[in-house]
Amino acid sequence: MPIDGERFRKLRAFKVIVRDEPQFAEQEPNDSPASATALTQRGSAHGRIDRVGDADLFRFEAKAGEALVLETDAARRGSPVDTRLEVLHPDGRPVARLLLRAVRNTAITFRSVDSSTRMSPWSSPFLSCEVPKVVPPSPR
Repeated sequence: MPIDGERFRKLRAFKVIVRDEPQFAEQEPNDSPASATALTQRGSAHGRIDRVGDADLFRFEAKAGEALVLETDAARRGSPVDTRLEVLHPDGRPVARLLLRAVRNTAITFRSVDSSTRMSPWSSPFLSCEVPKVVPPSPR
């Protein structure tokens, strides 16, 4: 496949990865959820970051509970781009990756960033909460 050397200039050699799945190229403008490039079936989506602040958004349908694998392979292809994946609702709100719900008999363990403090459950017969000695500053 010929590559337009003027439009796609690069100092390093291209790595071409061949996959047996549908391929989708971004359609600019696609920098907002409203203008995201539609993916009509499962496959690989390809974008190009060509200016400061550019983002490539793709739109796809997913069902609740459906397992999907989303990954970026820019580094494997030798790209210097530092890519990031975010999954958004159609209105641009992030999709929660983790939802914590308190249910009956829920236990939460807090771990201190300070090794001099130890917290244990209040119902523990061996409750131990050590607080380091605080020395007030001396008056000047």
